[in-house]
Amino acid sequence: MLTFIVLIFNFKPKWNRKLFFLNIGIGISAIIVYSHIVTKEKIYKLDWYVNKEKREKIVELTKNGKLENQKIPDSLKLSLNCSPNEFRIQKKTDSTITILFYTDFGLNDHYSGFVYSNDPLDLKQLNENVLNGGNDNKITENWFELNE
Repeated sequence: MLTFIVLIFNFKPKWNRKLFFLNIGIGISAIIVYSHIVTKEKIYKLDWYVNKEKREKIVELTKNGKLENQKIPDSLKLSLNCSPNEFRIQKKTDSTITILFYTDFGLNDHYSGFVYSNDPLDLKQLNENVLNGGNDNKITENWFELNE
């Protein structure tokens, strides 16, 4: 790499070296600032607020039995989502459901997403996970951010 830079300076003597290094410094500074401003947590928070109404509509469709094959209709496709718009439904009775909206499938055994549940047993477990610390967060009533 150093050899390449030396060759560039030797073949282009009229090139402004100070301006070149100033631009490199500005670029590196911009990358550092961007990496501190745009974090994974902020992206998930933005994803939650942008897609909140769509997720609530999907929950209602699931409760009413109108959602087919666990596929999100085109009109309810989630934007800003890291996942391919997939989710998992656990319907235990006609009135209790738990839905996991994936945001990140991760590599081996990691995944994260937003969870809706009105099942008392699942709610108890999710609340315990939040109280025990870790990466899980309660967003609102029956809604959680899950990082497994």
